Amino acid sequence: MRLSKEKTKELIEAIRGEIIKKPDATIFDIQQNLNLKYGHIYDKNFLGKLKNKIHKERSHRYNQITVRYEIAKLEDTVEELCRELWVIIDDEKSTSREKINAIREIRSSKSMLLETLFNSGIFEANANQPKKDGVLDEEEAKKIAQAISFAFNYDKPITREEWEKQQAEKQNNENML
Repeated sequence: MRLSKEKTKELIEAIRGEIIKKPDATIFDIQQNLNLKYGHIYDKNFLGKLKNKIHKERSHRYNQITVRYEIAKLEDTVEELCRELWVIIDDEKSTSREKINAIREIRSSKSMLLETLFNSGIFEANANQPKKDGVLDEEEAKKIAQAISFAFNYDKPITREEWEKQQAEKQNNENML
């Protein structure tokens, strides 16, 4: 006898209810309870397949939860690492080489995190659409510009005041055009 999809879903839900009531229920226990509930004798092999389907769904959910938990821990670790590296970048006592290495490590760790998110299926990459994450706030833009300035002028680092003065001059020149 073939059952409709709706009836199969109904039976899956009934089996799920039986498993919730008694987690170690055997197929024979489930068969007996469903026989009493529906007044029909269902094949134990059919009920076993439905029970296995429920267990697969559960294990998939648990695996997804575990993956998301581990990725959340990785994200926290990367964010903490980046926070510490920004301290090195902002420190005036740090050499240009240390600042460049810190920037490279930030880029590397963020790239690794992004690749991990893509590989885990959290979200999918769509190469046809540009990313619209928003714009950087003013402080982040200044830090990135300062880091780039250090990278290209590694022999003569500038102070934040000098950099802001240069940026103001560039802005004035752009406004004149």
